[in-house]
Amino acid sequence: MTLKSVLKKAYRLSHSYGVEKFVLPFVFSRKKLETLRMEAAKSSQSAAKRSALVSAKTKSNALTLNSAATEGAPQVARIWFHAASAGELESLWPLIVLAGGDKSGIVVTILSESGWSGLERLRQKLQEIGAFVLFMGYSPWEGGWGSRLEEFKPDFFVTVKYEAWPDLWMSLQEHKIPLVIIGARVRRSLRLAKKMTEFLTGELPRLFLFPCDPQDAEDLSVLFPQATLRVVDEPRWERVFDRAKSGNLRAVELAKACRLLPRPWGVIGNAWLEDLRFLFGTGSSKLFQGTLWIVPHQLKAGNIAKIEAFLTRQGMSYVATQGLSVEALALRLRSPCNPGGTAGSSCVSPSVSPSVSPCVSPRVSPWGTSALPAVLVNEMGFLSELYSSADWAYVGGGFGAGIHSTIEPAIHGIPIAIGPEGAQKFSEVGQLQRTGQLSLLRDSTDLSAWMDQWEVGQLGTRTHKFQENKSRWKKEAESRCGGASQILCSLFEGNK
Repeated sequence: MTLKSVLKKAYRLSHSYGVEKFVLPFVFSRKKLETLRMEAAKSSQSAAKRSALVSAKTKSNALTLNSAATEGAPQVARIWFHAASAGELESLWPLIVLAGGDKSGIVVTILSESGWSGLERLRQKLQEIGAFVLFMGYSPWEGGWGSRLEEFKPDFFVTVKYEAWPDLWMSLQEHKIPLVIIGARVRRSLRLAKKMTEFLTGELPRLFLFPCDPQDAEDLSVLFPQATLRVVDEPRWERVFDRAKSGNLRAVELAKACRLLPRPWGVIGNAWLEDLRFLFGTGSSKLFQGTLWIVPHQLKAGNIAKIEAFLTRQGMSYVATQGLSVEALALRLRSPCNPGGTAGSSCVSPSVSPSVSPCVSPRVSPWGTSALPAVLVNEMGFLSELYSSADWAYVGGGFGAGIHSTIEPAIHGIPIAIGPEGAQKFSEVGQLQRTGQLSLLRDSTDLSAWMDQWEVGQLGTRTHKFQENKSRWKKEAESRCGGASQILCSLFEGNK
């Protein structure tokens, strides 16, 4: 036994035993850890035997849909899709559905518990199209990839961006399974996985890399000269468009109930308190006109209370939507301020005429004061759909944990602003900056310049230039669809 084989075995044992026992209990819930143990116990059984032993309890955790898929049902290929989080699962969604529709055998795994609800929705979609699903559930932990790859024997392993683990890469190389990375970019995790895999095995798995940006392709070609590279747009564009077509009844109802609130409407999506402090904490709130729609990233009661207190200190009049029916919300918006009600909440005065154009705003708040009106959407599930009613968007996280999806507002052709934190992680940020749709704001000077450029702080109808840009940006967004089919075609052609 060589020194490298000893080191490789030690690495795997340290993760499969030490990390699971001493680290994971502080990271994951007891429910997830139990699910992982159940799945690991099943991995030693053959697929046919496993499907016969699935119990009702196991089905609730390991979403095995079609045991026929493991017993010789017709399959174009077997593809394992792995997403670390809910966001990455959204990126893979169009590709998974397309592969399922082509009758490929499907394995889908996630790492984060945040992706479980999305996995349930995807399961339903795959059932509708009659896909052959071998397994859906949590991924093995680092150190346990080899046994699961041996069990499912996929033709491809597909993941997103910079999700890279040394044991995964070593196991893929040992089983001669190609690794596919969607939206690939040169990041620290890729460099580390490359170095450890080359050191311990002497060879990388076969790589298919699909960056979204030509510059990323150049960087990747230097780091991975033997890889198959193709620049393809992020499949998540297709997923966001599909969700927009489906719509959301609650989002439509809110927009209808608030239709008399003054324009322009600005949606501050996935808002953190740090974002609000940047936008309004230095008196900048006086520069805004129209109505603000504030959609917090975290909906815990303590966080909502902090945001409400902040809005009150800034002198804003707001109404929180959670728990209000459309009728109750409409009534609240037509009633005078009630000091005894929810802190800061208020309603639109009947003096606002229904004949006011949605693109023209009165110069005072509909509450009859100079206060800036705001709708605090403290409920979950339809931020993407709210962007369709907006005149501009600010995507939160850029002054804290890192920005969230800019694709969701981009498809509606509206100007977008973000903070700097995490912007470099997303190729679409660069795309949108080059077209002029997105601006990165670092300080109050950037904020003022952006507001002046796109009339965020202006009243009156939109300019001809604004409408032209909106039309152009929507067409550009539509042109970015089609990445999923391009990726599948490249895989099947390149693996012949």
